[in-house]
Amino acid sequence: MRKGGFEPLVPYPGRSVTPWQSRCLAQGHITYPTLNNVKDKGTGCDSCRLDKVRAAWLEKEAPRAIIDMKKEGFIPVAPYPGSRERWPSVHTACGQLRHPRLDSVRRGHVGCKPCAMRIVGDRMLAANSAQAIADIMEVGVEPTAPYPGTGKAWPGTCLVCLAEVAPRLGNIRAGGGPCQKCAGNAPLDPEAAATEMLAAGFEPQGPYTNMGSPWKCLCLVCKTVQNPRLKHVRNGIGCANCVGLAPTDPAKAAAYMMERGFIPLTPFPGSVNKPWLCTCNDCGREIRPRMANLYRPGHGCRFCATGGIDYDAPALVYVVLHRQLGAVKVGVTGAGLRYDRIHEHQRHGWDAYRSQLFDTGELAERTEQAVIAQLRARGLQPFLSATDMPQRGWTETFARGVLPEEEMWKLVQTVAE
Repeated sequence: MRKGGFEPLVPYPGRSVTPWQSRCLAQGHITYPTLNNVKDKGTGCDSCRLDKVRAAWLEKEAPRAIIDMKKEGFIPVAPYPGSRERWPSVHTACGQLRHPRLDSVRRGHVGCKPCAMRIVGDRMLAANSAQAIADIMEVGVEPTAPYPGTGKAWPGTCLVCLAEVAPRLGNIRAGGGPCQKCAGNAPLDPEAAATEMLAAGFEPQGPYTNMGSPWKCLCLVCKTVQNPRLKHVRNGIGCANCVGLAPTDPAKAAAYMMERGFIPLTPFPGSVNKPWLCTCNDCGREIRPRMANLYRPGHGCRFCATGGIDYDAPALVYVVLHRQLGAVKVGVTGAGLRYDRIHEHQRHGWDAYRSQLFDTGELAERTEQAVIAQLRARGLQPFLSATDMPQRGWTETFARGVLPEEEMWKLVQTVAE
C-alpha cells in the first residue's frame, strides 16, 4: 500500500478485495482503495484523480470565464475557482474588492452589493423625480440640483425672498416650511437681535449666540443681570426677577415651596430651574420639582397628578417609528391598558418597534428620561414639531436617518440594565 502511495489508517481487513481506509500520501485525502487494485492494477487515489480532472477543466474554462467577468466590469485577482464559487475580483465601477460568482454575473446580477443598491436608488430617484420637483415647486422653491431623496437637503431658491435654501422634501410633505427666512427662523443678525432685546427691556451685556441660548443682559426695570433667551422674549416672557420667579433669598424660596405643598429636604439649589429635593405633603413621596414649573398652573407632584401614567403601576418603555416622516420616538405608557399611547401613535401612522415592561411607572419614566438625556448629550434635538404630532410627544422624536430604531432600542436596554 505504501509503495502505491497510501498510508493505511486501520489494520489490514484480511482480504485483498475489501476496501482499506487509508490516507493518500500525495494530497492527504482519506480514501478506501483495495489492496488488489493498488497492487495488481496500479490504481491511484480517486480524489487526486478527480482533482486533476477538475484542475484541467478549470484551466480550460478560465480564459472564457475571465472574458465574461471583464465584460461585466470585474477584474479577477485569483485563479478561476469554478462558476459557482466566489471569485475575488476588483469591481471597476467602484474600485473595491468583491467576491461575485461567475454564474450570478452571467445571469445579469451586478455582483457588487453597494453598487447594486446605488443603481436601485438612482432608478427610484429618477422615477420619483418629476413628482418631487412638482411638490417642491408647489411650496415656492425652485431646485438648483438633482433630486437627492426625501431625507436629504435639496438646494434651491426660494421664489418669495430669493434666498438660497436647502429644505428636505420629507419635512415639506409632513407640513414643514421650505424657507427659514420667510418663516422668521433664519439666523438673526446680532445688531437686530440686540435691538429686539432693548425693545423688550433688556440691555445686552455679552455677545449674541442664537435665539435658544441664554444671553447675559441687564434688566432696564429692576437693574438686575439676567440670562433671558431671545425666543422666550419673543413669546412674551420677560424678566424673571420682575415677575417674582427668581428669589435670591433661600428662606423666601423655601417658604414658597412649603406654600405649594412641598417640604424642602436640601438647601435652595441656587436657581429656580434646578431640581430641588422635597417631600410632598399630600403623598409623602420624595420628588425633585423645579420652582419655575410650580409657577405655572397645573404643575405639582407627579405622583398626585390625576393625568398621565400611574407611577406605582406597571408601565412600558416603547420605541415607535414613522417611515414617511423619517422619525423614531421613545416613550412611556401604562401597561395592560385597553387603549394606550402606542395605539394612539399607531392611529397617526406610527409603527410599533419594541417595548419593555417595568414594575412601576416611576422606573419606566426614569429609564426614558435617562435615554433622552444621553441623546441630548450627543447633540440630538427633537426632529418633529408639535404640528407633526397632534397626539403630543414630539419632544422625544429623533431623525431615523441619524438614530435608527435598532440603535434607539439598544440604548433603552443598556439604560434599563
